[in-house]
Amino acid sequence: MKRIVLLGLAATLFTSSFAALESTDKRVVAIDTTPLLDSAQQVPPAARILISNVVSRCNITGKEMSYALPDGEMITMTVADGESSDAFWKVVLEANMVKGICNIPFGTPYGETRKNLEVKFGEPDLQTSTKDNLRFSDTQYEGIQFDWMHFLFQSDGIFNGAIFGVDCRTKSDAISIKREFHELLSKLYANFVDLDNGNNFESYGGIAPVPTDKNLGFAICIDIVDYKESGLISDKPYAVRIIYGPFDFIKENF
Repeated sequence: MKRIVLLGLAATLFTSSFAALESTDKRVVAIDTTPLLDSAQQVPPAARILISNVVSRCNITGKEMSYALPDGEMITMTVADGESSDAFWKVVLEANMVKGICNIPFGTPYGETRKNLEVKFGEPDLQTSTKDNLRFSDTQYEGIQFDWMHFLFQSDGIFNGAIFGVDCRTKSDAISIKREFHELLSKLYANFVDLDNGNNFESYGGIAPVPTDKNLGFAICIDIVDYKESGLISDKPYAVRIIYGPFDFIKENF
């Protein structure tokens, strides 16, 4: 029953605390004991999986539940005070939220983003880059060699996504690299999971920095594409992609 209670409470937190997260130094917090299972159904799968995985990995001793964040820091909540339990789940949410890439926050204006990327990677590919998409080729990031990187922008010039790709000669090579990426990112985000799209298993993880209905609320997708299906001819017909977003920071409507 303790697992169900925690799931319900965390679901309510995620629906009410998405907009403005406040950091806290409080590391011993409390949890409400009122089950709120109906609220859980309103939360994106990305958040529900995160909640479930966090609870399953906790060390429960008496009325205290401890959890190790990705950076190794331990946080603890005590079953006592429902209001202060928000501190625990806010820390968990913030630790698993994908706020940017390459030390550039999503939501950064185009000019600042391009300047920072050029410092890190040099000039983008001018022939293939556009105002909505900066492309870099044969680039190394965090010790991994990528054949290409795309940095994406909304129509108003806000940095809202990125795609990193590795081209492969065989499907088995692509599957192996995808597995490596999954293992790498699952150490950073507690909700990484493989989902069957009917053709290949795609990996999803992280929490989006803004509320979204895309990708079940996940921030990151790792997939394999077959260039032949698009009519492209290449000696490396497969690509493994790490896709961040794209996220809708600006809602365009009437």
